[in-house]
Amino acid sequence: MTKPASPPGMSCPVARLQSTVVQEIYKVMGGTQPVVPWNGSGKVVSSVGTGTLTFADTNNMTFNYTLEGIAGTKFITRRVLPWIAFPGC
Repeated sequence: MTKPASPPGMSCPVARLQSTVVQEIYKVMGGTQPVVPWNGSGKVVSSVGTGTLTFADTNNMTFNYTLEGIAGTKFITRRVLPWIAFPGC
């Protein structure tokens, strides 16, 4: 197996918010490094799994995924930062 010329990127586009969204996860190989303007020549896009977002309420959701044959779950909770008043502001 050869090492790719650039690090792979992964994306999971979500069209709109619902209580549950299931979407393909893609890997992009090739193109240019992130430090130079994008050149998409030679890029290869392939599906590497699926992701499911399940919204419990406005503050909590679960992300279930299978990525290149490995399944996992992430629990995500919105954090509201307290307002901090700085002297003189």
